[in-house]
Amino acid sequence: MLKSLDGLGWQIWTSHVKALLFKFGFGFVWVSQDIGDIDFFLQFKQRLRHIMTKNWCSDMNNASRCSTYVNFKTILNPEKYLSIAIHVLFKII
Repeated sequence: MLKSLDGLGWQIWTSHVKALLFKFGFGFVWVSQDIGDIDFFLQFKQRLRHIMTKNWCSDMNNASRCSTYVNFKTILNPEKYLSIAIHVLFKII
């Protein structure tokens, strides 16, 4: 159904997935609606991570507001404090 909506010209989240697949050479997945070889398709995930990390580094180095931040944050990964469970009484809403 979502592929049909995309075919009709609707801009939905699957349209963005389609664009990414074609942009990075995995358009056959969209056309066939099958990933085929799983190990080969995992390269798509790795390619996206690599490009996202590269773009993040470039953005941080080019942003004057981030000049101090790039000295401390060199790897694009979630910080540990973001995954700590905090009791609801200590959260500020």
